[in-house]
Amino acid sequence: MQLPSPLEVLETQNRGRIVVSTRELHSGDPILTTYPYAVGVLDSHRKRLCSSLPCSLYARKGYFSIHCVRCDQSFYCSQACMWRDAGKHELVCETLKRLRSFSAKERDRASLVRLALMVLLEYRWESMGHRKSRREFPSKHGTIPQNNQVERAGFNDGSSTCTSEPASDEDVEGLFTPWSNVMVNSSGFSTFGDVMDLQSHTESWTSEQWKDWEKHESFLVSLFRSV
Repeated sequence: MQLPSPLEVLETQNRGRIVVSTRELHSGDPILTTYPYAVGVLDSHRKRLCSSLPCSLYARKGYFSIHCVRCDQSFYCSQACMWRDAGKHELVCETLKRLRSFSAKERDRASLVRLALMVLLEYRWESMGHRKSRREFPSKHGTIPQNNQVERAGFNDGSSTCTSEPASDEDVEGLFTPWSNVMVNSSGFSTFGDVMDLQSHTESWTSEQWKDWEKHESFLVSLFRSV
């Protein structure tokens, strides 16, 4: 990804690559705007963040009850988001189900694995010719699908604790959409190449971290290959 002025990337001895400003910045100056390539929900927040990438609605209050009943890993703010995500989710549903094998003490690791799976899923979805759909960050007032369509996708079509179609200002309270006030042109969309350009920090791993990776390597690789 090409960084716009006034930013540049520098190499540091202890912290790797960093981004610095080339001029004095003032309050309100636009610096960098880009949508995420993928969204990996923390295990402890999976019921509070809509799993549909174009939405990513976060519930500061309550939680979402609309979810995939097969994997119990993907929750949505509305039936519209659930239906919109159904085709993509189908590719990763069985793999996400295997994250249940992580114990409560391994929730952080499960969250990192989920993010890696979502990155691979976006790459596969993109390679299938759906890149254009990743650029469509639609209105929250989407068309609600028929129940039979939802059931075939294996989803729970129950009502959500937090609605994504608020009727008043009071209903809006507690909901936060990170992209709602951001205008982004086509250059603001990340690619898989941007992901691969991220700096690896494995060289700084301790022996214990390497042992931990080797302990779970075969299981993790099998997860990634399934996507």
